[in-house]
Order: sequence, then C-alpha cells, then structure tokens
Amino acid sequence: MNPFTILRAVCLSATLLMFTPYNALTAPRLEPQGCASLKARLSEVKGERAQLSLSELNEAYERGKSAYLYGSYALTIDCLAPLLSPDLLLSSPDELALAYEYVGLAYFYLDQRDQAEPFFKSLIFFRPEHELDPVRVPPDAVTFYTQLHDALASELQARSEALESQRAREDAALEALTRRELIIEQRVNSRLVALLPFGVGQFQNDDVSAGYLFLTTELITTLASVGLFWRIEQMRQENGRFSRADVSFARELQSAQLITGGVALGLALSGVIHALINYQPQRPLRRFERPLTRSDATLNLDESLEEPLDDELDEGSPAAPPQPLTPLPSPDEGLDAEGFKSLSPAPLPSPPSSVE
Repeated sequence: MNPFTILRAVCLSATLLMFTPYNALTAPRLEPQGCASLKARLSEVKGERAQLSLSELNEAYERGKSAYLYGSYALTIDCLAPLLSPDLLLSSPDELALAYEYVGLAYFYLDQRDQAEPFFKSLIFFRPEHELDPVRVPPDAVTFYTQLHDALASELQARSEALESQRAREDAALEALTRRELIIEQRVNSRLVALLPFGVGQFQNDDVSAGYLFLTTELITTLASVGLFWRIEQMRQENGRFSRADVSFARELQSAQLITGGVALGLALSGVIHALINYQPQRPLRRFERPLTRSDATLNLDESLEEPLDDELDEGSPAAPPQPLTPLPSPDEGLDAEGFKSLSPAPLPSPPSSVE
C-alpha cells in the first residue's frame, strides 16, 4: 500500500477525532431508544407541563441529544420536538436553545427545510446573537440559518427599538415616582378635649379664629370676675363685715362680679357646644416630602399600569385592552411557555408521529 495513502488516512482520522463533539465521545454507547412513552404521556396530559415529572422531561431531552450526536435525526425529532411544540416544556435557556438548534438541523439533514425553518426562526427570536458552529455544522446549513437571520434582521431591530422605548418609558415613570412622596401627618382629636373652656376645643378643630375669640372673651370675663371678687374681699374689715360707708359700693361690686362670672360661664358653655358641633375627628399636623424607596415606587408603578385595564373591564368595553410589548428574553434569564409564544412569529408545527 502506498505510504502516502496511509499517512493521509491517519491524518484524516485524527482530524475527525479532534472535531468530534465531546459528548459523543463520552456518552455511553447505548442505542437511543424511542420516545413513545413521552408521546403517550403528552397525549394523556395534553401537554401540560405541571402534570409531567421532571425525570420524564430530562429523559426525553437527553435521549434527543444522544440521538442527534449518533446521527439518528428522526429520533431527535421524536424526542425533542414534543418539548418545544405546541407548548414549551423546557425552562433552561441553554437547553431550549440547544433543542431548537438540534431539531432544526435534524429536519434540515432530512431535507425538510420547511419544517426546519420555524425552529430556526424561534431560535433567532430567542437568542438573536446565536450562531451555528461552522466546524460541526455543514456550510449549507449555516448558510440557510444565516439567510433566515438576515431576513429577520429588520423585525429584530424593530422589536429591539420598541423594547428600548418601553423600558425608557417605564424608567421615566419609575424615576418620577421615586423623586418624592408627600407625607401628611395627622393627629386624632378627642371629644374630651372639646369639653375644655378657653377655646381649647376650637383650636383642636383647627378653628383658630373661633378659638382666639372664646379664649379672649372667657379670659377677660373670668379675670374681671376674679378681680371684683378680690376687691370685695379687700373691703372687708377684720371682723369680716363691711363698714357702713362701703356697704353700698360692695354690693355694686358684688353684682358686677356675679354678672361677669355668669358671662364667663355662659361663654365657656357656648365654646364647648361650638366645639362639639364642629368636632373634627382628625387634624393634619404637617405636610412634608421624602424620597420614595424603589420598591415602593415599583409597587405604585405596577398599580398605575394595572388601573387602565381594570377601568376598561369595569366599564364593560367590548374592545380588548392593548397588550404591552413582551420583552425579548435574555440568554441568562428563564423562559416560560407563554413568554416565548408571544415572541414566536408563528406557532411551530406539531411534530410528526414518525419521520421516515
């Protein structure tokens, strides 16, 4: 045998071994089994992930990966496609991206490009920066994927700009809410305080003018009555009686003292009645502003965003409320089924029962 032929065969074998996926080398050499049990379970629970065990999902995912590495593309579709359509049953972003890639490539290798295109599109919308590895993927498949990515570039750009605009609006609203919060401190009034004289009940009700009026009049009449009483007592002699010359004047002072005392008592009763009639259970003490915490502002923002929808539902409007733009998921973030379905350009086709 020609030595150059042997050398070329050795170099080719070494090259293929070097570029063989690591998983294919380390995976146990077991012939991948079918995913009939998964299909039966999906048909039984109608694709509801909550009713599928984690072990069932992991088993189907691992079988699909192994089938792709062994070149069993029909089996790859049987195992992985039910995890992607009609509902997403994978929560890990990395697993989801790999499943889209493997199913799309499996359909491509089986010369079913129409079936591969929706999975590639879903992968592009999920991770716009994702690229196929040209070392492990044939050039025609890489070209097909790149052409799809270029065709969706304008839509990806539009979604990115709309998402940035939405984020800018939310940030502006959040910033406006976090600037300040008006605080009004209030004091709870007491009806017992309203029973006090000298305008105390009026001041408690924040009726300053009436409070000063009752305070002034009651204070003047009370002081006048007390002053007259003191003057009368000063006119008494050591035996407690008045002199003949002071009797008439003492009687006049006593009459004035009784009148002013009665007026003071009447004003006090009037002030109590006025305070009870105009009683205010609470009275604002002061108003001031303080910075609002971000968590409180986020809660207020969420409530403000929900109010228009609640109003429309209460009014019974037949028109459906506008749906907010769903952000493109980040590669590092988790993804649920509904979040992804809103990003998909079209529902993925249901996997065939068997691929020849």
